Amino acid sequence: MPANLSHTHDSLMNFMLANPAMKLGDIAAQFGYTQSWLSQLIHSNAFQARLREKQNEMFAASCLTLAEKMQAVASDALDIVHDHLLETRDAADALKAADTFLHRLGYAPQRTGPPAAVVNNTLVISQSDLAEARAAIQEAAVAPRRIEPPVGGDFHQPPALLAGQ
Repeated sequence: MPANLSHTHDSLMNFMLANPAMKLGDIAAQFGYTQSWLSQLIHSNAFQARLREKQNEMFAASCLTLAEKMQAVASDALDIVHDHLLETRDAADALKAADTFLHRLGYAPQRTGPPAAVVNNTLVISQSDLAEARAAIQEAAVAPRRIEPPVGGDFHQPPALLAGQ
């Protein structure tokens, strides 16, 4: 604890961490201080630095990401397997552990099966046919369209689109 912080300050931090929803005025009253004095104290650099340290000590394990927690569990499990293998020196257990770990690391034999199907679609078209198709597309895009009303008053049929009229 820094020299300029007392055990009372430490108790105050513990109380604040245990009661995070409590209002500053209520905390001040609990410790017999004024709210303004407590505000100055808790916003000081020394208090904030020690409070961050305490938060890291208290909550570091519960604030890990899922990946960090899984990595810690995997590490612990590997340590247990390692200790077991050192104690028992059982060849069958060692072989099973090695096979499992190497498989998980991607060193397992690869499955062989039919190769993946590769489909190549190739269209052969003459240069004149391509030019004709492009011209038809441009003509259709430029040509105005007129909607023809239904013949005979049948409104259940969609209207006919007449290109170029």
